[in-house]
Amino acid sequence: MGHRPQPSSLLAGVLVTYGLVLTVEPKLWSPFAAKFTLPKTGWAGVYTIAIAFDVAAAVLAFFVLRRMKVLVFSEVPARAPLASEALALKAAAGFAPQETAPASQKTALSAPQEKAGPAHRR
Repeated sequence: MGHRPQPSSLLAGVLVTYGLVLTVEPKLWSPFAAKFTLPKTGWAGVYTIAIAFDVAAAVLAFFVLRRMKVLVFSEVPARAPLASEALALKAAAGFAPQETAPASQKTALSAPQEKAGPAHRR
């Protein structure tokens, strides 16, 4: 993987796992004689505790998130400009079209087409 976990993280993981197992199997050995009796609050108590934790999380998130910068996205065109539009924009900005290949490397497709002679006209 890339790094080794800290010993304190391993200890915390072992303690949490032991606590979960002890919750499910209360007859397991524990170094202390802890018998917790929970009040019978019903669903109202469960939802009250859940709401209290939600409020605490919201308050903590407020203090953490308010220091973060808001991402601002620049205006992006919905589509890429067509080649003719790009050339028009360059011409408007004062850029002259440049030759991309030297004259010795021009092909038949890059050379301007000659007009058809009188034999090909109708």
